[in-house]
Amino acid sequence: MGIGELGDVLKAVETGLICSTVSCPPGMRGRTLFTSRGKLQYQEGGVQADGAPLDPECDCYTCRNYSRGYLRHLFSLKGDTSMRLNTIHNLYFYLHFSGI
Repeated sequence: MGIGELGDVLKAVETGLICSTVSCPPGMRGRTLFTSRGKLQYQEGGVQADGAPLDPECDCYTCRNYSRGYLRHLFSLKGDTSMRLNTIHNLYFYLHFSGI
């Protein structure tokens, strides 16, 4: 059915939909991350020094072990590590979100 955004998932559930496919890949090529404060998108450009966790309210492996600045650095290197860590976070977030 092509439902992938969290708001669309909630609307579908409210209307009684019990089965769907997700069109939004969890890693979205590593650029977009879902957080308790909304979407976070990496931009092309310099590395930002930020020692805060990706999402302070998240308990996933990525948020417990890596800072926003380091994740941004990994993204700028265009390697697989960034996509893997971001996908771990996004999958955890999708599995645990409630009423965003």
